[in-house]
Amino acid sequence: MADGSLNILLSRTVGIDHIVDHLGERYTPGCVLGEGQFSQVRLATQLDDDGKCALKGVSWDVLEDDDDALKTLQAEVAALRLIRGQLDIQPHVVQLHEVLQVTGDSIYLVLGLVGGMELFEMIARHGPVPQPIARVLSRQLCGVLTVLHDSLGLVHRDIKPENRAPKNPNPARPRIHRPVCL
Repeated sequence: MADGSLNILLSRTVGIDHIVDHLGERYTPGCVLGEGQFSQVRLATQLDDDGKCALKGVSWDVLEDDDDALKTLQAEVAALRLIRGQLDIQPHVVQLHEVLQVTGDSIYLVLGLVGGMELFEMIARHGPVPQPIARVLSRQLCGVLTVLHDSLGLVHRDIKPENRAPKNPNPARPRIHRPVCL
């Protein structure tokens, strides 16, 4: 796909909020927080207010060459934008702040930073989750998924311990903070 046609497609389907020549015009990227099939997530600092966020970057080359990556990005942004106005689940789903295009390089989803430890890491460090806690975490996840499905028509297609970050890893007071991915 020609660079210009990808630009047009992304602006129509994703809704680019800002276009910059260099990522450093708005953010200072930090350490890698995680990697996905098509993307990499980095800790970042916003230059205007020193706030922390997560930058999920997808390379322009990947978007040009891989239709699945493009469709995944379009679906993720559409879902995150739809969730923005849903106050009942906002505290449980990562927030999209903006979509940033770095000319000729990458598209970045600027996301709220998810606090806490991944459920996968908690299990690896502390062993199996006791049944009463697992019940609470499962009930919370099912509540969020019900709202996503019934109210918004969304289906979460990547439910796994790596995408759960209980807000408080204290087993006495478990509470899901947010599913990390949609």
